[in-house]
Amino acid sequence: MTRTLVAVLVLAGGITTGAVVTSTMSATAPAGSPALPPPGPVSREYISQQPEAHLLYPRAALIRVFQHGEAHNPDAVGAAAGAVAQTPQSADMIYRWYQDTLARDGWKHHRLAALLDTWASAEGFQRGEREYFTVAVDKPARLSRVLSIPMPSGQVVFEYRYEITPDTPP
Repeated sequence: MTRTLVAVLVLAGGITTGAVVTSTMSATAPAGSPALPPPGPVSREYISQQPEAHLLYPRAALIRVFQHGEAHNPDAVGAAAGAVAQTPQSADMIYRWYQDTLARDGWKHHRLAALLDTWASAEGFQRGEREYFTVAVDKPARLSRVLSIPMPSGQVVFEYRYEITPDTPP
């Protein structure tokens, strides 16, 4: 089944950015995979308690944390949690760590159809039908303007986002 996901990132300060993601997914979660998300709307509390909501690269320092529950409206975009962070490590090292860490928990690569204008590059992952994880290396100057905060110099600024999309009835 092919599904189009519109990811909307709402960062502190009410700034909203978005990307369209097209992915191919299986109808069931692989055997031995972590528990499926609960049916129905996902709360901020639920998503913030998931390990992926706190999956910060080990050598990184947080710049901004975000989390929100699923909106209760027809245009629901799902629940999401993540952070913007900085590290002196290279983008390749960041991506490799997330690839290895997520693969151990049953996450598979999926192709992002577009990049946000604050991203220099990004990688997408999917587990089951409703869970998505994105890691992106940011353009610090652009992100600084969007968030209205200064970004560190001499550091790689990146973000990760864990999302559970709305439950659609069979």
